[in-house]
Amino acid sequence: MKHANKHMALLKFLNCLPRKIIECHGQEYVPHLVLHDFCHELCFNLSKVAYLIDNPDFNCIKGVAGICKHEKGYCADVKDVWREQQKYCSYLQESEFNNKVCSFACESLKNKKSEQEAINEIAQQLGFSDPRYLIWPMKHDNHGILLFQAEDGDAELIEEHLEHGVYYLGLCPVH
Repeated sequence: MKHANKHMALLKFLNCLPRKIIECHGQEYVPHLVLHDFCHELCFNLSKVAYLIDNPDFNCIKGVAGICKHEKGYCADVKDVWREQQKYCSYLQESEFNNKVCSFACESLKNKKSEQEAINEIAQQLGFSDPRYLIWPMKHDNHGILLFQAEDGDAELIEEHLEHGVYYLGLCPVH
């Protein structure tokens, strides 16, 4: 029963995302808000997540957003990040991990001998220990990259839904 309840809560989070994304259209931190929901204990319960975009045409990977739930001051006084965006954005501007991800840049995966080696190198530079990752196609022949560490052992729900959930990030403006 616990698994079914967790599954329903996760689907509720995912089903609400398109509306939330559209309502925030044009705002700067929308990918961060989506990642925050991914980290919520009733969603994927990720403890650390980084979103990057690989643009093979320009031979670069650029960091977009990063969330670390164990970082000091993480959302200490924010109950709903979608409604309290100013408070949340203030936290993001001070977040060491988010700033590290957003300032990250390297060569595209297309020039790497091994995708796994390249991901391991990126993960190490961003301070991940043994992360999992997803890569998916995006608009304009780009690829999204999501590095993540999960808080609990519910790998089945993560594998079942996160590979589809990452496509919501493609709806978010990138500044």
